[in-house]
Amino acid sequence: IDPNRELYPLIQAWPTPSQSAESLLVRAEGETGILLNEARHRKNTALAFRLSLSEAELPAAKALSGQEGAVEGVDYRGIPVPAALRRLPDSPWFLVSKVDREETYSPLWKQSMLIGMVAGLLIIGAGLTAVLLWRGQRLRESERIEGILKEANKELERRVAERSAELQSRNEALRESETRLRHLSSQ
Repeated sequence: IDPNRELYPLIQAWPTPSQSAESLLVRAEGETGILLNEARHRKNTALAFRLSLSEAELPAAKALSGQEGAVEGVDYRGIPVPAALRRLPDSPWFLVSKVDREETYSPLWKQSMLIGMVAGLLIIGAGLTAVLLWRGQRLRESERIEGILKEANKELERRVAERSAELQSRNEALRESETRLRHLSSQ
């Protein structure tokens, strides 16, 4: 088969359509690893681009050292990436699929920020609700106390009016008594 028509486009499209995801087929050649396919971020790399196996953070170097599964590393561009490493059965080749960490975690960060904002708004809303309920309770208590004070004020005014009327009556009786006393004294 023509790898430029059949294999490389398939590898370039896998694992997922994205800005940074790419899959590389690598094998060891001495102290380096060589790419079978074109790298997404460098041109003319098929069977020409070599990676140093001494760079332990390279996912390809990890694969060629025998690691398999999910790993974290730094790709040939110096960008942090999560990667999946697999040995191809019955061959010296390894498949390295990777994607930039920023692209991988960007939706998670966005969701985390959204969840944080919603949680913050809920906490603020709960706080405002508690404050409004407390203020409403205080207002009802103030209104109740104000009603009690108005009733007490009415009662006090009624008593003052009674006492005033009683004093007025006694005052009149005293004047009348005084008038009689004067009259008696003048006789």
